[in-house]
Amino acid sequence: MGASALAPVDDAAPAEPAAASSDLEVVELAAGFGGHAVFRRVGFRVARGESVAIIGPNGAGKSTLLRSIIRLIEPTEGAVRLVGQEVRMLRERELRRLRSRIGFVFQRHNLVARLSALTNVVHGAQARTDGPRTWLQSLAPPALRDEAMDCLSRVGLAHVAGRRADRLSGGQSQRVAIARMLMQRPQLVLADEPVASLDPSAGEEVMSLFAGLMRTSGLTVVFTTHNLHHARAYADRIIGLAGGSLAFDLPAGAAGEGQLARLFGARDG
Repeated sequence: MGASALAPVDDAAPAEPAAASSDLEVVELAAGFGGHAVFRRVGFRVARGESVAIIGPNGAGKSTLLRSIIRLIEPTEGAVRLVGQEVRMLRERELRRLRSRIGFVFQRHNLVARLSALTNVVHGAQARTDGPRTWLQSLAPPALRDEAMDCLSRVGLAHVAGRRADRLSGGQSQRVAIARMLMQRPQLVLADEPVASLDPSAGEEVMSLFAGLMRTSGLTVVFTTHNLHHARAYADRIIGLAGGSLAFDLPAGAAGEGQLARLFGARDG
């Protein structure tokens, strides 16, 4: 596909990547269900170390796009180049290997409720370590357990390491989920509305923590959000989806809240 496949559909020029190499390139991508297209002809690049927010109204296809990138949902058209690999060309084993290098933070925390926070974080090493050593923190070798404790410390929760996951608050649970993702040692992180299930105060705290950790770790990040403040505050670029198509691709500093709200009929949330 030519460069035109990656051009934004409006007159605003996209932000130029700060680095020559891209960790993610999406080309003319489309996905849908039952013959209905959720989005079509979507294309963009994400440079190594860049943070990109994807916004749009409910039903615009933000979550579907994020899942299509790693084929949790199979695209119907187009191509995805992720950390140097053609995702749609990969066989199942190769795809699993690629996914082990990609961190994914979901809206829901997906912790194992009856296990401790520390054991849930140890589970993050399953992407790179086989066998029972990652089933429980008590079975993990000291180096693995120490690494998990360090990940909990980085999210400010070393003091709840032994607490069952079902006894954590919503904000604490999402912090543990972020620590589990860090334990994976990902090269790139995809986050789907990572604080949408939290109240505004906890959501702001967790989003600030998440964005700060991603920057200090030098990780490439693509996150979806309906919170326009989070998009402008924590992303280098903002990509908008509307009507099943790419609406714009702007540097975060060039996107005014009023402009975005009018474009998507959205409010901060």
